[in-house]
Amino acid sequence: MCAKKVPASPPMPTMLSAHELSPSWGLAAVVDCETTGFDYEKDELIEIAVVLFAFDRETHEVKGVVDEYVGQREPGRSIPRDATAVHGLTKRMLKGKDLDYVRLREIARRAEFYVAHNADFDERFCGCYFPPRPWYCSMRHVVWTTRTEKWQKLEKLLRRYGIIEKQTHRAIDDAKGLLTLLSLRNKAGETFLHEMITRAERQKEALERLRREAAATRVHEETERKRPRAGCLTLTCLILTLVYLLSRC
Repeated sequence: MCAKKVPASPPMPTMLSAHELSPSWGLAAVVDCETTGFDYEKDELIEIAVVLFAFDRETHEVKGVVDEYVGQREPGRSIPRDATAVHGLTKRMLKGKDLDYVRLREIARRAEFYVAHNADFDERFCGCYFPPRPWYCSMRHVVWTTRTEKWQKLEKLLRRYGIIEKQTHRAIDDAKGLLTLLSLRNKAGETFLHEMITRAERQKEALERLRREAAATRVHEETERKRPRAGCLTLTCLILTLVYLLSRC
């Protein structure tokens, strides 16, 4: 019996040198972080990875990696055991460590937008370290599956598409894995990066249209509320006419 052939892991986008970059390409950054927990007010960032990549502006084909940074910092609070069980980081491992904030901001400054899987989470923990840019979410803006949300977790998606990570739930490996995933193509022949961006832009346009329509409706209702009713206006005219005639008597 022949052994079942295991599909080859998709190659990660290669590192590009400066002379390989085209002026027509765009630059964006994949961001991933590890934290002490999920509470934005109490928990802290302890590891962050940023992978700057080049892409074709029309097709959103990933051209390659331009730069990357990964750093760790010692938190001011303890790291719960359930968090350590996920990413393997302990406070002892992080003792005395801090991020290179200048380098981190320099890489992020070159990006036109940021990409993260569950971007709301990463933006809340990492956004303060970056220049303001749009965030795109690869979890919400790509139709990965019609099943429940747990089937959209990055770890499951990477396994589904044959992408092998060195360490799961570590910032640099998750960031590189996500970039590899986004460089692949969907059934329509488009890269998942293209699907993510176009869906996000359509959603943004739809929300803007709804806001404009809601604002126009409010203005119309306010105008109608202030406008005198026809009956009241006629009665007012009659009273004024009567007062005028009486004054002439």
